[in-house]
Amino acid sequence: MFKPRNILLFFIALALFVVCAASGWLGSFAKHLTLDASGLFLRVVAYPGQRASYYWNLYQFRSAVLRENDALKLQLEALQRKYDQTRDLQARVHELEQMLNLQKEYDFELLPAPVIFRDEFSWSKTIIISRGRRDGILPSMPVIRGGVLIGKIVEAGYMNSKVLLINDPTFKVGVLLRPSEAAGILEGRGEGLAKINFLPLDAKVGIGDEVYTSGTGSVFPAGYHIGSVIRVERDERNFYQRAEVQLAADMRSMETVTVIKHAPPNLSLSPEPEEEKK
Repeated sequence: MFKPRNILLFFIALALFVVCAASGWLGSFAKHLTLDASGLFLRVVAYPGQRASYYWNLYQFRSAVLRENDALKLQLEALQRKYDQTRDLQARVHELEQMLNLQKEYDFELLPAPVIFRDEFSWSKTIIISRGRRDGILPSMPVIRGGVLIGKIVEAGYMNSKVLLINDPTFKVGVLLRPSEAAGILEGRGEGLAKINFLPLDAKVGIGDEVYTSGTGSVFPAGYHIGSVIRVERDERNFYQRAEVQLAADMRSMETVTVIKHAPPNLSLSPEPEEEKK
């Protein structure tokens, strides 16, 4: 243990040494030694403060970068929303333009119909629209979207109706291919696909041929686009060809469709059944 007297004597001697060295009494070597020792002491004392200042500035810089990054993310999300809204509006305008062109080309009334339900759980590919017999909707009326055939009415209630989509396996429609002019029967094959059976074996069907309704059967008017051929198979044993079709309409993102108020001759266009009029 150090005695207080010894500690006091040590500090007195140290002070005398520093004074003597500073005044030059101990020579230049002692003076330089004292200067170097003082500098080392000052660096040791200042080091914690310097490191603390460095890390504090680094923390502030990182925080500023993160805040700027968050602000840029918010701006990017806002721009993405505006882009999506603009794209949806452009698609809607394009669809309305196609409807006007179709009304000029065909002598049928076109009725827009919001989609209120899509059946994602059953094997049947159907949607429910908020149009019914009160609007003049009847079973077998074709349903289009932007000039592309997507299905037909299979059930018509007073306010709502069920639409069987063209990709349903039970859906069938007569079609005509262009430019080959081959005719066949199209059937649904699930999401985004369909197949055409009974194409003539000698028909020059090629990949990229466009598929349109042929107008046979009096249910679907002729000339509505369906899709394009992506694969052709020859069945020479049965004397016909088959073609796989990529449907033109996206069946997964439909908010509004259009009903063609055209029915076969044996169906009445009465807006509501007799029992509902009473």
